[in-house]
Amino acid sequence: MIGKNPRLVLALILAALIFNPLKAAAQAAPEVAEALQALLAKAEGGDAQAMYQVGRLYETGQNVPRNLSLALGWYQKAAEAGAPAGRHQLGLAYEIGKGVAADRAKAMEHLRRAAEAGLKDAAYSLVSLTLAGPGPGPKEIQAAVDLLKKAGETEARAWMTLGAFYENGLGLSPNYSRALGWYGKAAELGLPEAFYSLGVCYEIGLGARADAGQALANFQKAADLKLPAAAYKLAALHLNGVLIKPDHPKAVDFLRQAVANGHAEAANELGVIYLQGMLDQPRDLTLAFEMFVRSAELGNPEAMKNVAVIFRGGLGRPPDQVQALRWYLIARAAGYQNPGFEGLLDEIRKGLRPQDLKLAEAEAEAWLAKFKVGK
Repeated sequence: MIGKNPRLVLALILAALIFNPLKAAAQAAPEVAEALQALLAKAEGGDAQAMYQVGRLYETGQNVPRNLSLALGWYQKAAEAGAPAGRHQLGLAYEIGKGVAADRAKAMEHLRRAAEAGLKDAAYSLVSLTLAGPGPGPKEIQAAVDLLKKAGETEARAWMTLGAFYENGLGLSPNYSRALGWYGKAAELGLPEAFYSLGVCYEIGLGARADAGQALANFQKAADLKLPAAAYKLAALHLNGVLIKPDHPKAVDFLRQAVANGHAEAANELGVIYLQGMLDQPRDLTLAFEMFVRSAELGNPEAMKNVAVIFRGGLGRPPDQVQALRWYLIARAAGYQNPGFEGLLDEIRKGLRPQDLKLAEAEAEAWLAKFKVGK
């Protein structure tokens, strides 16, 4: 019973922070009270993670009266007991003045200590605070890069992350020209994702005037460095005639390149092309099936459904309703949904013997376990 398992109830309480806390509290009040007592006992007994969790409950007012003072007290205890997450929360509180007077120096100190303890989120918070302001100078920029490198990023990825901070306004005002500059520094170090981001900036005019030539050149460099998203992007551009004249053979070539580098959506799209004989490609049901299976193995629910369709309809092979059900079950476990989908499953089940139903379900479970999908 849940009431006999405080750890499980505690997990439910914490999960409810994200979902519906009032409903959870109303439905499980006795168990919640028991779990809170268990959590408090652990915290008072010196468990640093429990101290942090108590602080979270008081900060959010989840099943206890909201009390920022008590929350910060427990965060302080958690930090002193060795929980970097507690110190991270203290830093955030001092940064914005939540329950305490805003104090940038104290915020920096708490965030620095949490980052040094290995908490990557704290490192990112510290980078954001370091860069915040009217215009950080070279010293602050280098400090931010050093922080990211200490958090485990390569120098190229550190510059890339700085670009993302400025592009997306993560804790600071967006500045697209600076983002473009940091992406450029990362690209100079050969980071494929940086070339891709430069391509996007030049495609839509982010931080610089839109330039189709620069966009295509950077996407191509990223594709040459085997970034599958870049090849997939070039396929879309050539297919739709964006930035360049439509070129269906090139679009298909770029899709093949993306598939070779592990792009799930590209494999599924190639499967559709071969299945229907589109874009000047001959209809090839064998290749279509291979592409759908490859895309499925890369985690694409749509492709899993397409494999099921091939088995159910006998496209290029004899119909096989056991395999059709197997693949539909795989697709559902991976998140595929469509109006009437459950009715379709029921229809297939009605035509199968009990032993065939068990076989389809067992094979679906085995496939999902092998490819770690839907877990």
